Amino acid sequence: NYSTSLGTMLLWLSWYGFVCGSTHGISGKLGDVIARIAVNTTLSASVSALTTVVIGLYYEKRLDASNANNGILAGLVGITAGCATITFWSSLFVGIVSAFVYFSFSKALIKLKLDDVVDAVPIHFFCGSWGVLATGLFSKREYVQEAFPHLDQGEVPCGVFYTCNGLGSKLLAANLIYMVALVAWVSFFSCLIIIPMWFFGLIREDKITSTDLEYAEEAAGIVDEMMLESEDEDEMPPLSSGVQGGEDEGIELDVIYQNEAVNLSNSFDFEAGSDTGSDALRTESTTTSNRIKSGSTSPDNKERMASNNQRQSTSPDNKERAAIKGTTAASSDSDVEE
Repeated sequence: NYSTSLGTMLLWLSWYGFVCGSTHGISGKLGDVIARIAVNTTLSASVSALTTVVIGLYYEKRLDASNANNGILAGLVGITAGCATITFWSSLFVGIVSAFVYFSFSKALIKLKLDDVVDAVPIHFFCGSWGVLATGLFSKREYVQEAFPHLDQGEVPCGVFYTCNGLGSKLLAANLIYMVALVAWVSFFSCLIIIPMWFFGLIREDKITSTDLEYAEEAAGIVDEMMLESEDEDEMPPLSSGVQGGEDEGIELDVIYQNEAVNLSNSFDFEAGSDTGSDALRTESTTTSNRIKSGSTSPDNKERMASNNQRQSTSPDNKERAAIKGTTAASSDSDVEE
């Protein structure tokens, strides 16, 4: 989250150069336009981040930095279209709605099982569409005149919520037509590229039926168990027997690796003709088991293991974890025998 948050802050800072620099000048009224753009951008991004965090806290019951980061980006994207032509109060409303738009469509994609790891579609497409729509609703005629001085006095449009000689509806209609045309253009050329690639088998497909989320949760469980073990020893556990702390601790960690390798191999349902990964995991666990047996025959190892087990069994937390680990090991051994 640290690197993600730092990247978000850098992107936010760069956004000012993007939107303020779009005026292509600073003389005359353009100085006021740049100031308005900067304030609107700040307000929308800030309130969108706060709103997204509150929504995430309500629905997910936790504070998540990624919600704040994506909320900032949602507010920035939502305000970009109308940052020069709407009021400060309108920018706050745009930011709040952008947070709801992002969060709603992000969860909708997960519900529909559509993969979008970085939430690019909810942020850039849906929040961007909302920003274009908001420009046709909240643009103030005086601000439009300042941002686009080349327009004739009778041609300056405004948002639907303002009065400008009937041009408000025309601005909203023009923005809607622009959105439809943009979606049609992108969809056409995307299909023109993707469909031939799919037809000729040039698009990589994942043959594993289990989802990436299940794999990530399984891997996170292994890391959590290893961290608990390291906290008990007040040091990082060794990666192999005889390294950093004695052969007995290395042997215990090998037992954990063996059990977890078998659990991973049994938890994934590989498609027909793709059980190579499962066989490899079981082979690795068998090799680890043989290495443990050969290393535990030494009298010194037996004595150190007995002393270490007796010391760890005195802790109530270790007793509970040992009981859970014993159940997991028993089920894993039965799976290997089968």
